[in-house]
Amino acid sequence: MGCVGIELLLGRRWFTAHWLPFARLVDEPAAFAQATRSALARLAADALAQSPAAASFLLAATTLDPEQRPAAEQLSRHAFVAE
Repeated sequence: MGCVGIELLLGRRWFTAHWLPFARLVDEPAAFAQATRSALARLAADALAQSPAAASFLLAATTLDPEQRPAAEQLSRHAFVAE
C-alpha cells in the first residue's frame, strides 16, 4: 500500500528510483539499513512538500518493521485518507 501510495501521491516513479536500488543490499544488513533510512528521510522531505498528512501516511505505510506497520484497515482511517 505504501509503495503504490508513494507513486500516486508524488506522481512519479519515486519507489522505483529511491527504494528498489537498495534491494541488492539485502545480504548486507548494515548497508541495507542505512540505505533504507536514507530513502525514508528523502521520502519524508518529498511527501512534506505535498502535506504533513501525506508525509505521515506514507511514513506509516512504509514502516520497515512489519510488526509496527499499520494494517491496511488502520491506514484507511488515517487523516490523509479522510482528506
